[in-house]
Amino acid sequence: MFIAALLHDIAKKETIKNHKIFTECPRHEAEGAVKARKILTRFDLSQKEQDFVIEIIKKHGLTHKLPASDRKYLAAFKRKNKDIFLELILLAIADVQGAMLKTGNPDDFKKRMVFYEVYGLKL
Repeated sequence: MFIAALLHDIAKKETIKNHKIFTECPRHEAEGAVKARKILTRFDLSQKEQDFVIEIIKKHGLTHKLPASDRKYLAAFKRKNKDIFLELILLAIADVQGAMLKTGNPDDFKKRMVFYEVYGLKL
């Protein structure tokens, strides 16, 4: 989890798009997974551990859609990602806490934090 948290946004620099009102990094998760795979060969990790880290990096952007989703979508997301669901949620919470979202978009920040609390992920 620690390694995934460190590497999850590794491809933002290569994918950043600046617009007048906002900035986005489309596909940074997929690009980051490719970059991370090369880096992870230098770590003393099994193939299973490397794949675990890559899956978290590849799918971490999906968690940003969860606060706006319904319970059915959340249940399906949890089932589909059961092996990494907790790690994805923990990374999402850390990502939101460490981002400028609280000052840049306080309504979105609050919505996400309420979502985490409703599902028992109090901070």
